[in-house]
Amino acid sequence: MAKFAHLSLVLAFVPGISWAAALHAAAAPQAAPAATDVRPLPQFKPTNREWYPAEAARRHLTGRVLVEFAIDAAGRATSPTVRQAQADPLLQQAALRLVSATQFDLSDKNYNPRDKRPFDLSVQFCLDECGDLKPYAGYENNEIIVMGVSIPPEKPL
Repeated sequence: MAKFAHLSLVLAFVPGISWAAALHAAAAPQAAPAATDVRPLPQFKPTNREWYPAEAARRHLTGRVLVEFAIDAAGRATSPTVRQAQADPLLQQAALRLVSATQFDLSDKNYNPRDKRPFDLSVQFCLDECGDLKPYAGYENNEIIVMGVSIPPEKPL
């Protein structure tokens, strides 16, 4: 049986090497709903994929995206939408793809199929380090941080 990661996750990108997944706790939105309104996520399996878009790394883009979605009977995210974003559309689309590809553990105590409230996941895109980029407040346990490495501009020959 596959092991599932805790609710928070860091994905790191190093050119030429696939994503490395590690546990990380952090936060989430500007005008966050009350803590009691945030539906806890079931545990999920990290994917071994490079989620930081190369074009975003070349353009030195960072940001954060709050994604709202449901989870189907197979444990996959359905109907992901951007609820709030402080990120370029390139990163917003990457966040939607990441959430869509995530496998959630339906046997986790946090998953209740009778609860019809949507789930929210804060996706933070950081280059080299997160620095002043803070996650959305209120989503400390519902977060993925995608780390990338800055790609220096190509120098002319």
